[in-house]
Amino acid sequence: MSEEVLEHVRSGDFDLVFCVPFARALDVLHDTMREMSLVTNTMVWAPYPPSQFETHSLPWASCADVVITTSDTDLRAFRAASHPARLIKSQWAFSPRAYTRVRAQRQPIVTVVGKRTEMRGRLCEYLAANGIDVEAYGSGWGNGRFLTEADFHRTFGESAINLSLEGRRRIYEVTGSGGFLMTTPVEGLDDAFVTDLADPARAEVVVVNDVRELLDKTRYYLERPREREAIALRGYRRARVEHTWARRLADVCAQAGLELPPIVP
Repeated sequence: MSEEVLEHVRSGDFDLVFCVPFARALDVLHDTMREMSLVTNTMVWAPYPPSQFETHSLPWASCADVVITTSDTDLRAFRAASHPARLIKSQWAFSPRAYTRVRAQRQPIVTVVGKRTEMRGRLCEYLAANGIDVEAYGSGWGNGRFLTEADFHRTFGESAINLSLEGRRRIYEVTGSGGFLMTTPVEGLDDAFVTDLADPARAEVVVVNDVRELLDKTRYYLERPREREAIALRGYRRARVEHTWARRLADVCAQAGLELPPIVP
């Protein structure tokens, strides 16, 4: 694949090669990206958590022209390392074509979508033990617990509460689907949305800091659908205006000195 991509780039007239690494065994080789950087502009969106900075994120800085990170921690680490790449700080986003607002009757459940981790498992078990109906989907939750891409936004729209635990990408997908989001604190959240901790009257997402607060706020919002829906609607409007991939990529390309065609509403 890497050889074919390189040949394709060399034979064409491209302004930019944009790469989002997924898994080391499936990604374009670092040497291939380095070769493409000699032919055209290259940009890598580093999707990894700070814990994988040295092994996964940093190597791309030696072979791409621009590296984008969504982590302040990684941004500082990139700056401290010696590399030729230009750094851009951005945030995750969502695609309105893939995630749309679902006008469905909310079910009185808490939904978690994402790979099972020890912490996520313990928190879901804690909620369930206290009488909360929890649905979890993704790797590690058991057979049949996977959602197709088409089912993602439907699930977000049908769940009374969508819980994001130490995640970043899901925040934008849930709000972009018109779902009510409750999340643990993550980098960049306060810059992207108004939280209930910052301004309860204008909240667009809800933040929980510990297990007791998680249970208390879950019970509170399950019992108050109007307040819950008002928050979800404000989050949806914010996401649609500021956090689409079209706007995000226009911003990072502008910072890199590249001009995209006008955004189609």
